[in-house]
Amino acid sequence: MELIIKRLVWDDWNTEHIARHNVTRREVHQALSHPYLVLEGKKGRLRIVGKTDADHPNAIWLTDITYIDTNDGFLYVAGVLDLYSRQIVGLAMTDHLRSELTETALNMALIQRQPDTDLLHHSDRGSQYTCSTYQQMLTERSIIVSMSRTGNCLDNAPMESFWATLKRECADHIFASIQQARTEIFAYIMTFYNRVRRHSALDYLSPHDYEMLFLRQTCTLSN
Repeated sequence: MELIIKRLVWDDWNTEHIARHNVTRREVHQALSHPYLVLEGKKGRLRIVGKTDADHPNAIWLTDITYIDTNDGFLYVAGVLDLYSRQIVGLAMTDHLRSELTETALNMALIQRQPDTDLLHHSDRGSQYTCSTYQQMLTERSIIVSMSRTGNCLDNAPMESFWATLKRECADHIFASIQQARTEIFAYIMTFYNRVRRHSALDYLSPHDYEMLFLRQTCTLSN
């Protein structure tokens, strides 16, 4: 029997539970192929291998929503962050919190990155991520789904760190309009943060350059 793991719930950085019943150890071993997940303890219990960094692009994506203050009201920003390079691979901005916000960000990431089926997608349990349309997008790509327990943002720390950087370096003031905020935030993320800004966790390379280094090293090893 083929077992498909569709949802994992993060209790903290180290422990996960499969959100289904009557899962045997054998079934989990057969189904579990993601390099960051291993079986631990009682049946159906999983844990993240003891590091919080991916070792290649498109291994783990973190997602979240934040808001930016403007004179027109709040601008809501949804992001998808590749944990390996800290690059923002999906981005959407709008004046509402409907699921179209997160779906647009995810769709951008899927189109640009074309990830393999071993991708782990992590989010909180907000309705924008648990709704049927968003979950269907993940299921269609056979993406492994992981979610934080309610009120626990520690397992999404790199994403929270990115939002703090954005608000410190770009959105440290109230924008005159939603359109101005959209324009400046898009430019900051796509032209500066992803491609220019150096990151201490990436050997002081930009996210883009860090991924290019990985690709060059991979090509060298394959040759």
